[in-house]
Amino acid sequence: RKDNAHTGEWVSAVGSFIFTDLVVSGSCDGTLRLWKVTEDSKLLLVKTVPIVGYVNAICPLRSGKGIVLAVAQEHRLGRWGRIRAARNGLHVVSLEATQAAAEEEDGEGVVESDGDEEEEDEDEEAGDEDGDEGEGDDEDEDED
Repeated sequence: RKDNAHTGEWVSAVGSFIFTDLVVSGSCDGTLRLWKVTEDSKLLLVKTVPIVGYVNAICPLRSGKGIVLAVAQEHRLGRWGRIRAARNGLHVVSLEATQAAAEEEDGEGVVESDGDEEEEDEDEEAGDEDGDEGEGDDEDEDED
């Protein structure tokens, strides 16, 4: 067993980002893991995201900016165990900061970023988007 693999629990869901070397795995061990596949087909842990419950399905977004997870109290194929603290539903995990940090690192270990540079860029972009949204809101008011 690898030290950075899921901790003795079954991997209950996997997914991959199209046209990339990134794969995602989920289990009931409290984590969602993002992996980079190397040229020699080894997995390097890029990011660990805490999740409460069984990860029953993983759907990476085509944009590569996030992952949609189906999480539940029980495994989708049976009732072998139950995590009462979990809530059945969908979870969306944003990966924009994770991908930027992964490109800067060599992919070994968990990548952690303080996100200062990324936050500044996102704030500038958000300002542009807010301006566009505000104009759209004014147009809606004119229609009333």
